[in-house]
Amino acid sequence: MKAEPVRILFAALALASLTACASSGASRTQASLVRPIDAAAVYSGVWYEVARSVTPETTGCVAAEARFERDKKRRLTERDSCRMTADGGKERVSAGQVKILNRGLNTKFRTSYVYALNTDRREYWIVDHGDGWYIRTEPKRQTLSIFARNPNPDPSQLAMIMTRAKAFGDVALLEFPQPTGAGPALAAADRQP
Repeated sequence: MKAEPVRILFAALALASLTACASSGASRTQASLVRPIDAAAVYSGVWYEVARSVTPETTGCVAAEARFERDKKRRLTERDSCRMTADGGKERVSAGQVKILNRGLNTKFRTSYVYALNTDRREYWIVDHGDGWYIRTEPKRQTLSIFARNPNPDPSQLAMIMTRAKAFGDVALLEFPQPTGAGPALAAADRQP
């Protein structure tokens, strides 16, 4: 009879420790999602993509930027553009309406890119941010991008951002596309801390 309360106590302690272990891994990446973003400051103007995960749709795409602005109906829009190296610098553009999904925190948004025959809705999460930069991923955390107001961030700032980005993905897999107005593309090794 006395063994039963002891067994229940041990089971409860084991369950509590498992729960703590399971949640501790998520807490590091989720913690930054709780820090609110000034929507007026982040969702406006031009942001340059200084680093990103390699994907088929970004291959050969340099001088990438995201431009947030209001349309004639005052709706928030995003215009993503880059220059294609294989097409002699021809501009590739995707644009659509933006909806902030968690008002107040302003860290999650969906862009509905409109194409000739369909609409592609993509959800993005801003998982960390600072003065003039942010780290963006998507809900499954399969891709990671670093955006900055300056297309050529100071090396010490970039090193700090890369250190913070390690919490959200493998930064060794990031590429550093040639920035706007730059000469020859910088090698990833020259840009990584």
